[in-house]
Amino acid sequence: MKDPIALLSAEWLARQFDMDVIIMIRHPAAFVGSLKRTGWNFPFQDLVRQGVCLQESLRKFQVDVERFAREPQDVVSQGILLWNLFHTVIRDYQLRHPEWNYVRHEDLSLDPLQGFEALFHAVGLDFSDTVRRKIECSTKAVHSGQEALHSVQRDSRKNVDSWRKRLELTEIEQIQSGTVELAVYFYGENFIFHKTPKD
Repeated sequence: MKDPIALLSAEWLARQFDMDVIIMIRHPAAFVGSLKRTGWNFPFQDLVRQGVCLQESLRKFQVDVERFAREPQDVVSQGILLWNLFHTVIRDYQLRHPEWNYVRHEDLSLDPLQGFEALFHAVGLDFSDTVRRKIECSTKAVHSGQEALHSVQRDSRKNVDSWRKRLELTEIEQIQSGTVELAVYFYGENFIFHKTPKD
């Protein structure tokens, strides 16, 4: 199964159904840029109703989550809060479950064949020629014009830096300032990114 929100239930799912867990880590600017591209607004009321922030590691987000549930916020602010919340959970999982599989979206995008082959082997799946061809087909460059909004075929290498064209400099600075404290655990002490000119 694949479900981004199931991240919060990963321990229960693994325990209840003996699942192998693969967790994807995403660069904060890429995550927010994706939300901006789709115009997706998150229902923070759901987190309040489910008592998500009652978990000890997430209590520091409770005030913001409740405020966002009451007062709609811009997509960049939403993305920063969600990235911090989700990746705090991921960081806790890394410490409690080193046996799980963690992969950065960017690494998988830059070398999808090698990355997916490693994941397939990690969870005991056959990396067949059919699988290889499907991965090659879904991650290669699209030549028939601009990629559709929800297309499952895209140039994975090009997609890694697509956020640079979607976000304004002030948004990038806001994202970096709002996520750097946690992002260093996933991207190193030199975590920093800059806006490049639009084409």
